[in-house]
Amino acid sequence: VSGKLTNDIVPLTHDKSQIYAIYIFCFDKSKYEQWVTEKWPKIRGVFTDIDSISDSLRQAVRDCDDDDIKITGQIEPSFMYSMLFKEIVLEIHFDLEKEIPALAEYARQMVTLTTILFAGIQTSASHTRC
Repeated sequence: VSGKLTNDIVPLTHDKSQIYAIYIFCFDKSKYEQWVTEKWPKIRGVFTDIDSISDSLRQAVRDCDDDDIKITGQIEPSFMYSMLFKEIVLEIHFDLEKEIPALAEYARQMVTLTTILFAGIQTSASHTRC
């Protein structure tokens, strides 16, 4: 939150469950330090430069990631599978000269199959009408 907007934004957003933390960025740190009190526990600090607020945000992300793993005691299987899938897909080297035509042929086969199935459904529907 920009220092100028602190008075307006913090009271409106502090109690929202979607807000995990609030960081105040301004050039007059002393003016807003009183905001870091028990009244506003989601305020993580008042920062006067980009480097310090960036460091604090990075640490908060690491803490959240650590908390997620600690809560379950292990990595969620769906998360693990998605990470493995992403890693595998990124490592695959496609031969575009072969893969594009193969994909086009597969799409043609699926369209043909869908057309045949649709025709069969229509035929069945017309024979079963009252």
